[in-house]
Amino acid sequence: MNKQTKVALTVSVASLLMAPMQMASADSSYGDSNGIKKVYITNISNVVLTPPVVALCKKRMRPIARVGKPASLELESLAEGGDTAGLTMLFEDKGCNVGMSETAVPPGETVIVEVAGRRNDYLHIASMLLPTNDAFIYTSGKKVKNVIRRGDIALKSYDAGTEFNDEICAHIPGPQCGGEGFNSAREENKFVKAHPGLHGGADVSAASDNWGEPVAKVKIR
Repeated sequence: MNKQTKVALTVSVASLLMAPMQMASADSSYGDSNGIKKVYITNISNVVLTPPVVALCKKRMRPIARVGKPASLELESLAEGGDTAGLTMLFEDKGCNVGMSETAVPPGETVIVEVAGRRNDYLHIASMLLPTNDAFIYTSGKKVKNVIRRGDIALKSYDAGTEFNDEICAHIPGPQCGGEGFNSAREENKFVKAHPGLHGGADVSAASDNWGEPVAKVKIR
């Protein structure tokens, strides 16, 4: 074998060895590229979920809620009245991409929220439960790629601790009660906690309006 043949063979072998590495690199880049992510939110309870807000963030952010900590004003507005404007502004100010369902999610139904993002982004979701004073569901900080791998994640209900659970329709918004939503004058001044469920002592029924856990499931495609 002459010198030129040896050089050609060496180059050929090197090219073959590099090809899988280049393909892997391309696949990795493609997997984390910007694109539309479809977030499926399925209501598996017998209560109504207000239109969910969904955010995909490149950097870690403070969670929407923390058990044992006071609710933020943005969370209070969401948990008492289903108002997502505060959370949306908060996420957008941090450079996150935000999407929102145009409709509420009745029991047994699924909504799809499309948001631009990457597999390495952090997922945030929040929605209010109706008919309640200040119950909500959320997830905050899970990586998109991990949610995709798991197939789906379950969301439980929480009490924002910002309003007394008097279960009076005048203090509960939505189609069933039609009452007032967010009202800072009705502060309970407590902390976020797992929701105890309805007591049924006023205008809502513990038998027909209560729910089990988890409340919703989320998957991403």
